[in-house]
Amino acid sequence: MNKKTRGEELTDIFETVEFPDAYKVSYLANAIVIPTYEDVRRDFGLVRAEYHLICAWLTIRSLLRKT
Repeated sequence: MNKKTRGEELTDIFETVEFPDAYKVSYLANAIVIPTYEDVRRDFGLVRAEYHLICAWLTIRSLLRKT
């Protein structure tokens, strides 16, 4: 039996999921987004949920000022 390399093992999921294109896009997006979460945590001490709440609050506040 041929042994698979680590890279081959990680990409096997692309062949088994029902919507491989959607999975690939999600995989690539996470490759960008997850390091960004770590940068925000390191630079500002905020975890993902905290800055999502801050962004939502700022958006709502700006919408309310327009009315």
